[in-house]
Amino acid sequence: MRFALIDNGVVVQVQSDPGGGFIAAPDYVVPGYLYDGGFRTPPEPAPPVPVSITPRQLWLGLLADGYITETEAEAASLGTLPAALDAAIAGLPAAERAAARISLRTMQEARRDDPLTDMLAATRGLTDADVDDAFRRWAAL
Repeated sequence: MRFALIDNGVVVQVQSDPGGGFIAAPDYVVPGYLYDGGFRTPPEPAPPVPVSITPRQLWLGLLADGYITETEAEAASLGTLPAALDAAIAGLPAAERAAARISLRTMQEARRDDPLTDMLAATRGLTDADVDDAFRRWAAL
């Protein structure tokens, strides 16, 4: 018989002798297992967030998630910004508007750590986690 020490629902230590705070555990339990009245394996960690995606992946991802239309996605691939992005950029201070439009029209990659990514996401009410998930999905396109 083995015994596990639980901290906030997670097995932090397993030993063969019971000690204060330890509970009986099956032989397969190792540190990292979850406990909520029964032992479970922890969920798989999320894959890492890509550092960047290609413009193609960006436009296809925005299309797949319903942020832009098919016509806008095709036009974006040729350098015409989708209306929603252009409207978001229009709200920037004058000194930043041209740089943002030029960056989007000429980008070789869309970077997750680019401040423009976060600014555009914020105009849609997206959280960092939402953008990370989008980059993971879109990287597969």
